Amino acid sequence: MKQSYDLHIHSVLSPCSDRLMTPNNIFNMAMLKKLDVIAITDHNALFQAPLYRTLQESFDYLFLYGAEITVLEGFHVLVYVENVQAALALQEVIAPLLIHTPARHRELQSICNIIDDEVATYPYDLHQPIALSFHKLSHIVHCLGGVVVLAHVDRNQCGIIHKGILLEHRDIDAIEVKDMNNLLVIYEEYPLLGSLPILRNSDAHALQNIHEACYTLELEDKTFASFKKALKS
Repeated sequence: MKQSYDLHIHSVLSPCSDRLMTPNNIFNMAMLKKLDVIAITDHNALFQAPLYRTLQESFDYLFLYGAEITVLEGFHVLVYVENVQAALALQEVIAPLLIHTPARHRELQSICNIIDDEVATYPYDLHQPIALSFHKLSHIVHCLGGVVVLAHVDRNQCGIIHKGILLEHRDIDAIEVKDMNNLLVIYEEYPLLGSLPILRNSDAHALQNIHEACYTLELEDKTFASFKKALKS
């Protein structure tokens, strides 16, 4: 069955997000936009996963626990795992590898409770690369049963294109593309990406930018296993 998705959404935990991108607002906006599969992918952080699990119980989504990781090489990687336990296990790996640069905007990077009240702010800049290579991150995520997606590969600075980094097919499950007109350049630069599935996500930092139900995956059912299988097919 075709399931509409948006798998790259930032909450107020990300330093670049609008103040209305609270967890409850994201879940409700995704419902209004008739999405079936969603993921909140904050920068270098998964510790809000228990809150998302609680919220998920009131909705009929397949919710993927994810993050947008800036690896040591400087590009962005979307990672998804099946459950809270795997998300917190990945967080334990990431947390000590964050560069402890004070957050540039202390009013941002909000940690919320179940009713969207800000209970704290994360003190270090979550935009910074972590001290972990792409290959090692991919290995850890796959050991946790997760999925690795190269984020917005065609964006300057934070995408993979033109960085000249050697990639291995076994490290990557899919690529995210912002502009399909860039595919030729992408495949010329990295031919191995040509055999990988393409995801079209919003990278939403404001509620109105979350995708409508326009991009779909063919899933057998609303499970993480079906999501993984869909990428492989």
